[in-house]
Amino acid sequence: MAFGNVYFLVFTALVAVNIIFADDTLLSDENQVDLTESVSRQARQAEERLFFNTLTTQCNYTSNPGNYCASCTRAVRCQSNNVGIVRRCNGLILRYCNGGRCSIFPDPVACNGTSSG
Repeated sequence: MAFGNVYFLVFTALVAVNIIFADDTLLSDENQVDLTESVSRQARQAEERLFFNTLTTQCNYTSNPGNYCASCTRAVRCQSNNVGIVRRCNGLILRYCNGGRCSIFPDPVACNGTSSG
């Protein structure tokens, strides 16, 4: 029993010494700045990917609210501030605009028998 108490005291002392003399570089300001820059860089890259796939245009929310097709391959979502977000439908699966959304099937009105927009 006394032998177990000695191990416990030695282990506790080692943990305390480790905490006191631990390398605190992970908590330094330099690493915090690096971490913040890394997160900021990732956010910028995500915005760039989003930007290259979407554009904005003017629309009339009163007469044409919600989603509609601008062409066979472009869907527009008209917002209440009269700004439309244009999304380019591309890829292997959702390459056509149908009813204002990217779809497998082309909208007969927007495409008029063509597959390009």
